[in-house]
Amino acid sequence: ADYRTRWTYDPLGWVDYTTTALLGVGWYLVEYQTEAASSPRWTGGILFDDAVRDAVVGGSRETRNRAAAISDIFALAPQVMLWLDIGVVLATDRLNIKTAWYMTVINLQGAALVGMLSRAGPRFVARQRPDVEPCRLDREYNETCGGGSNSGFPSGHASAAFMGAGLVCAHHLHLPIYGHPAADRAACGLALAMATTNAVSRMVADRHYVSDVIAGVGIGLAGGFLLPLLAHYRPPISDEAQLAIVPVSGGGTQGLAVVGIF
Repeated sequence: ADYRTRWTYDPLGWVDYTTTALLGVGWYLVEYQTEAASSPRWTGGILFDDAVRDAVVGGSRETRNRAAAISDIFALAPQVMLWLDIGVVLATDRLNIKTAWYMTVINLQGAALVGMLSRAGPRFVARQRPDVEPCRLDREYNETCGGGSNSGFPSGHASAAFMGAGLVCAHHLHLPIYGHPAADRAACGLALAMATTNAVSRMVADRHYVSDVIAGVGIGLAGGFLLPLLAHYRPPISDEAQLAIVPVSGGGTQGLAVVGIF
């Protein structure tokens, strides 16, 4: 069938399914088979952490709590877009199960990698959150006092948000999910805007230093955008592609060269 979102890239195979399963197992082992640190192994800011914190942290309890609530919403919103897009493909492209299935596997692959990496931080790095000391002085500093005190690095909210946004962009920039390039680019822009709002809100809420957020953004984009781009959204090698090794001689140079026809 001539689907709008016809898959024109290399088909997913056993390597992709095995990799996804192994990443899922890795995430499970980190999340459920390792214990969270009972005391911090890393405290305080580095580089420009303290300067950025002073500049952006909410000046009142209400502001910090509001920022925390906003960050929760915008951590999930880009991920919700992922699954809605699969519904759009199925509902508006004559039940294109193949593309919807491939998108699902790619989503799970990215989520497993990001989940494993982002949860490894609280288990093995155990950085103290910036609001721990203020909360010791004032238990009403914010509503999240005492919650995951040693889970500062990386920002899990930022990694989740940018994982979702990265996947949204990867899909929409390579598949006509909405049927028009402008609409698909707008979807990518919206997802990135929501993820950025999340990242800033985590610092306003005083839950993370900027270095935590930068690390979370990097992890999220690595699993959400770079992985799909490098592993899946590559033009397939033509069936007519040919490579040959030929001798080269001339100009005082002798040797072999690889030539190809694509």
